[in-house]
Amino acid sequence: MRLKLLFLFIILLLFSSVNAADYTLRVGVRNNYPPFEFKSNSKLIGFNIDILNQLSDVFSFDIEFVEGDKNRLLQLLDSSKIDLVSFCFQSTDFKENYNLSIPYNMVAFGIYIPYQSNISQPQDIMPYKVSLQNELLYEMMLSNKNFAGDLVLRRSQNQCLQDILKGDAEAAIISTLTGKYLIEKHNYNMIKVPPINFKNLQYSFAFEKNNDSLLVQINEGLNILRETGTYDRVYQKWFGEVHPKQITEQIKVVYWPYYVMAVIILLLLFLFVNQRKNYLHLKSLNQKEIDIRLNAERLLYEFENLSQNILDKLPHIFLIRNNDRKYTSVNQTLADLIGVRKEEILNTIAGDTKIQGSNMLDIIDPTETDEEFKNHKVRLIDKDSQLRIFEVTRTKIKRAVTREEIFVIIGIDESKREKYERLLNREKALLNSLINSIPDLIFYKNKNLEYMGGNEAFLNFTRLKSNVEIVGKKDIDIFPKNIAEKYRLSDEELMNTRKPEELTGWETGANGERILYYTVKVPIIDDIGDVIGLVGISRDITKQAEIQDELQKAKVKAEESDKLKTTFLNNLSHEIRTPLNSIIGFSDLLTDPDITDDQREDFTELISKSGGSLLALVDDIIDLSKIEANQVQINMLEFDANKMIVDLHEAIEDSRDQIHKQAVTVEYEIPEVTNEVLIKSDEFRVRQILSNLIKNALKYTEKVSVQFGAEIQNEKLVF
Repeated sequence: MRLKLLFLFIILLLFSSVNAADYTLRVGVRNNYPPFEFKSNSKLIGFNIDILNQLSDVFSFDIEFVEGDKNRLLQLLDSSKIDLVSFCFQSTDFKENYNLSIPYNMVAFGIYIPYQSNISQPQDIMPYKVSLQNELLYEMMLSNKNFAGDLVLRRSQNQCLQDILKGDAEAAIISTLTGKYLIEKHNYNMIKVPPINFKNLQYSFAFEKNNDSLLVQINEGLNILRETGTYDRVYQKWFGEVHPKQITEQIKVVYWPYYVMAVIILLLLFLFVNQRKNYLHLKSLNQKEIDIRLNAERLLYEFENLSQNILDKLPHIFLIRNNDRKYTSVNQTLADLIGVRKEEILNTIAGDTKIQGSNMLDIIDPTETDEEFKNHKVRLIDKDSQLRIFEVTRTKIKRAVTREEIFVIIGIDESKREKYERLLNREKALLNSLINSIPDLIFYKNKNLEYMGGNEAFLNFTRLKSNVEIVGKKDIDIFPKNIAEKYRLSDEELMNTRKPEELTGWETGANGERILYYTVKVPIIDDIGDVIGLVGISRDITKQAEIQDELQKAKVKAEESDKLKTTFLNNLSHEIRTPLNSIIGFSDLLTDPDITDDQREDFTELISKSGGSLLALVDDIIDLSKIEANQVQINMLEFDANKMIVDLHEAIEDSRDQIHKQAVTVEYEIPEVTNEVLIKSDEFRVRQILSNLIKNALKYTEKVSVQFGAEIQNEKLVF
């Protein structure tokens, strides 16, 4: 490629010596845009001026510089009074109305603010008043829906800085290099340096729409300047120093080697004649062929610009390194991550420690080896001191034309995913802890009725050690066939009806014990309404069931007790009424003056006996109440059982007349082994119990006898 361009350079040189020696190119330039185009000591200088002078040397034509602002220069170009305009930014309007050369430089625009301003990033200027000089940026800001402030368009960039000093604007958007130069030149100490990077714009030469031949010639000339290294020397001259004050005299490019080659080519005059014919043929190309070439160049440029814009908008990092270990492409995301401009990384050598952020580049693109790798996880601390996690892949590919091997490094930002995974794992661990702390059996299955897991209580029930052993299994793999079939039918009914199900049944626990479980199963339904599984909770209600049984028994017993009480009260009313009637009746008879003294004595004795019976009945009722209220006191004392039985027999015999049971005899038996049988108990309560039993026996016995007593069995006294 370099040889072809060199050959073309010589041919153009020969053509220019014949046809362009007396030709003057009229170029419109500005005089107030340092370090690109400006006046110093009444002389036009700058990067663009030097590039035009070098093009003049290549094609051997003279240049006449026409000074003015952008609008005046474009009017002169429209009226064909000048041939081209330097320093035209790439925009839709320019592309529609003019032919634009390939971009030959870029202007970085920055946001200049006062020292006391809180603006720290481009989006912070949206609500403020902003002063700017570039019409393209002015139109871009006007079309920005997020911008809510005011815009002031100035004729010069110095006026924009003065707006900040006067308080007429909170920020100014101008060229970064021009701003630094003006701040130092005019000593604007109240404005921050360096500025906040805002946007980079490429610029080109602008031609009339019908001047395609000059466009092609200038494009070829720019390519020649790049291939011969002239462009790099001019660029180093203007942008390799601190600021334009240190600019030295323009370097004169020496072309004598090319003239020597031209002399050699002159010896081959016939070749020159042929090239001359080719050149004339090139000039005669019709407009259609030229348009095809121009459209191809435009499409290529637009594609490159679109590709770079897409890469810059990606949230992931992108980097290309060639075989010379030089970085040839980088996206804005990586530059923002490191905290530098893309231009500070481009064309630098991998592993160069002088590069800001070189340690990050070494982590992303290790230089110890050129081996390819995939999904290599790296952790970085960005410019805001935030941890960022990327999965980096480095791939080696070959360019289609040159077959040069290059390394493409792509890093996928996994920071948010890692963060969400950590949160998810934390929530999952918390949920597992909560589920495992519940004593109930908890299990869940998928739509194929395969277990997806369960809590520790369920694992203990199934005699499994972990969820790993249960996941993917069915009931038939864990339980006996008859039980598994019962579970399967129940689960299928639940999946079909989509309604919660409640079950109660006895199961066999891990230790063989019988357990009554109350189970609730509900379907799991996804966001589109499909049943994708079920979850079940089984609670051990064995104790509750036992308590329920005890309550039922107590209820039956209480009901029986109520019936007995009712019967007792009915009998009691009769027992009370009999002595009361006797007392009342004989008391009335005592008032009769006609009764004898013997009768009066008999009546008094009967009243006394009836009162005694009534008192005994009341005592029995009180004792019964104390028994039910659990207020009976037992006095444990040692007494002679034989003597108690004898005394009880005598008392029964004394009361036989009262109960009218003369035909029934009362007999007793006592142990004959000894005169005394000493036992320790409550003598009164034992006697009371035996007395009640004997009286009941007499009440319901019509003939023969009632026997009671005690005997010794196995060293125990049995009544």
